[in-house]
This record gives sequence, C-alpha cells and structure tokens, in this order.
Amino acid sequence: MTVPIWFDDGKIGIFIHWGPYRAIGYRKGGRDYAEHVPKMLYEDPAHYYPFIKERWGSTPPEFGHKDTLPEFKAEKWDPDAWAELLEEFGAKYVVLTAEHHDGWANWDSDLTPRNDVDMGPKRDLAKAVRKRGLKYAPSYHRERHTGFFAREKFTVHSEPRPDIAEEIRRVPQAASLYDPFSYDEHRSLVGSTHDNNGPSADVRKVGGCGDPRRPRHRRQRHLVNSHR
Repeated sequence: MTVPIWFDDGKIGIFIHWGPYRAIGYRKGGRDYAEHVPKMLYEDPAHYYPFIKERWGSTPPEFGHKDTLPEFKAEKWDPDAWAELLEEFGAKYVVLTAEHHDGWANWDSDLTPRNDVDMGPKRDLAKAVRKRGLKYAPSYHRERHTGFFAREKFTVHSEPRPDIAEEIRRVPQAASLYDPFSYDEHRSLVGSTHDNNGPSADVRKVGGCGDPRRPRHRRQRHLVNSHR
C-alpha cells in the first residue's frame, strides 16, 4: 500500500474510542480503558454486579451489556463542534473506532441492527471532519472479539462466560452481539463494498492492538465507513 502524500505532512492525528460503553459512564477506580467495561461487567462480577443492580435493578443474565445499548444516544454530542475543535488544534486526520471488540458498529451496517444509525446517536463525524478538510479513517478491532466476552482472553477459540451463555439462551438474538467465540464461526460486521456501508475511508486502520500472530479476518480489506 502506498502512503498518501498528505500523510507526510499530517503530523497530528486524533484517535477516538467512541461507543455504547460511554452510556455506562463508569469504570472501577475511574482508571484504565472505558471501552473495556462491557467485558469487565462479566469479568469482575463482585465489583460490577452491585453497580448494575443499583443502576438498572437487575444483573446478568437478566440484564447485561446488550440491555445498555439503547442508552447510547449522546443527545448533546455535536460532531461539528468536535470537528471545529480538532481543526483548531491542528489535526490533519481523525481515526474513529469503527468497531471495538464489543459487537457494536459505528457505521450504517446492513449486517447488524446494533449500529449508530439504527440505535445510536445518528450523527456523522466522518462528514463533519471532511467538511473541514480533515482526513477520516475507521479503525477496526474485531480480530480480538473471540476473547472479549469469553472465558479465556486473547485466543481464537474460546467459550462464552456462563452469564453470557445464559443471556444468549434466553435471548437468542444476543448471539450476534456477543459471538463469535471462535474464528471458525467468524461473521464480519463489515460485509462487502456492495452492502449499505457508504463511502470509502480516506485511510484505513485495521487491528492495531492485536498480536500479528493472530489470524485476521479475510474480509477486512472491504472496510468502509458511513453514517446517514
């Protein structure tokens, strides 16, 4: 892949993690990565289940990560204000997580209803930054999904945690959020360029935090980003 000419002068770029975990708005000790909270709910139940019970009235498997998604609305979020601030800061490009490891798509995906057009904020950061001449890129982290809600992390073959397995048993549609737990069963949220995935990205970032020895999805090359 040839590095685009504009990138040589793009000394400042902004990487943004943005997804339904921000609706939870809580992290043990107020430290570390907020985007890991969806898995931490199940990984550290002694701490998080009392929090879930106090806030929502129930705990997994009755109420879990899947049930927090409708709260991701970001009513006060203004992507144009973000774009203005980033331009003033001197950024030349912006990278947004198209999907973390949590099954949520930050684009208008035909392959899952759990996306930021059908359920989420329904606003367009890509369009906002491009209006100001900034480049835009999605970052796709799904290669780690098999271990995110699983008994064993950082593996390509695992099993769901017990409460997640029970959530899926009670609500089979939740499987498309929590799985795959094995790359033999891997289903992409990206699809092909013929799906309703919109315009191509100015630059792509795939993975980035994964071990290069781990398999990557055969269709990552099709990653595109769009918000209606």
